Amino acid sequence: MRTWMRRLLVYWLPCLIVAGGLGALGFVETWPIKQLRLAGLDFLQRTWPLELPSGQPTAVVVLDIDEASLARYGQWPWPRVMLADIVTRAQAAGAQVVAMDIAFPEPDRIDPDQLARYLGPLPSEVRERLMALPNGDEAFAAALKQGRTVIGSLGHEHAAISTSKRHLVAFSGPPARQLIPQLPAIVGSLPMLENAATGVGVTTLFPGDGVVRCLPQVFGHAGNFYSRLELEILRVLSGRASIVVRTNQAGIQDVFISPQMNLPTDASGCLWPRYPAHIPIPRISLNRFLEDPAVGAQLKNRIVLLGVTAAGVRNPWLTPLGSEYAVLATAWVVEAILRGQVLNRPNTSNTVEAFLTLIAALLAAVLVGVLRGRWPLVAGIAAAAAAFGVSAWAFLGYGFLFDGFVPALAALGMSAIAPVLWRFSTKPAVNIDAAG
Repeated sequence: MRTWMRRLLVYWLPCLIVAGGLGALGFVETWPIKQLRLAGLDFLQRTWPLELPSGQPTAVVVLDIDEASLARYGQWPWPRVMLADIVTRAQAAGAQVVAMDIAFPEPDRIDPDQLARYLGPLPSEVRERLMALPNGDEAFAAALKQGRTVIGSLGHEHAAISTSKRHLVAFSGPPARQLIPQLPAIVGSLPMLENAATGVGVTTLFPGDGVVRCLPQVFGHAGNFYSRLELEILRVLSGRASIVVRTNQAGIQDVFISPQMNLPTDASGCLWPRYPAHIPIPRISLNRFLEDPAVGAQLKNRIVLLGVTAAGVRNPWLTPLGSEYAVLATAWVVEAILRGQVLNRPNTSNTVEAFLTLIAALLAAVLVGVLRGRWPLVAGIAAAAAAFGVSAWAFLGYGFLFDGFVPALAALGMSAIAPVLWRFSTKPAVNIDAAG
């Protein structure tokens, strides 16, 4: 057999088959491959966290229910009349939107009628004075209705307790609703409060391994679709009546709020924030805000997010860069969207990563061939570095998020297989002569 034909059949054809098999890993969602892919995406964020110019003003500010606030005003949750006062003051200070990552599914526990129930039989005069006190839920609803406000809702595993009725999501394009995360139930707030608020957004996360890398922007439940809290804040800010999920044949393409706010998502409608090493969102202690009228000036023309960071009450997020207060991370997602500093992981990512894996494996095979089967580790490392370099280039230059770990490992795997095939392809053919 001629040398070139033997090399084609024994080396290049098997290498092409192996590379094709490795390239198919781009479409595989088994646990090991998925974890490797997520590790590659995390590595990009940790190695090159977002660098922000110092002193740049933010569009979002956090009103922080911190330890000092609890020490001054008592344990959480606070009476709804107090929340009504906070919302009213924030609106009076010039806040564009006042939002809370909190749901209020039950009546205020210290409303007059609730207190009367807890206290049992009371003298008629005491009961009359008690019932004359303001109703906290009514006061809170009135405050929510005064301006642009958003409150939270959350997913729940028990379908029997679903309460939220707000769903302001439309679709445009080929059917892709089956890709949207489904919730057994969505627990909202009291109908009085949901009807008073301008928006209601879901706060539920779906971090399979505990790390919040991406945020589903739309959730499905019982045939209806609900938008995420950050998305609702931006919808209310823009004055739009609804948001539009746009799809194509590969899945969900993006979420459209307005011509100025178009959010790129992955195929399932997840937004991938880019995190900075330090989140620059200002935190104002509610204790200071309520005690010092001058502090209110910091809220003017800003989105105000009310949340809890006090120990024992706070709800942390674990991001690729470490642990962060939930309210601060939520505020950063809103800020990042407004700044245009979110990552783009398009619905064709699997195809791109499969192609990159195929090319990395073939490059390793070519380098092993060029080196004539010697120094295969050098060939593998060079091909792996090239694959990860493409991933880093797309991330740093254009904000695209593609995994480089699986392609790099495919290149190293090919560098272990290719030398064996090369040795077989260079062995001289054995001729067996028949002797008569």
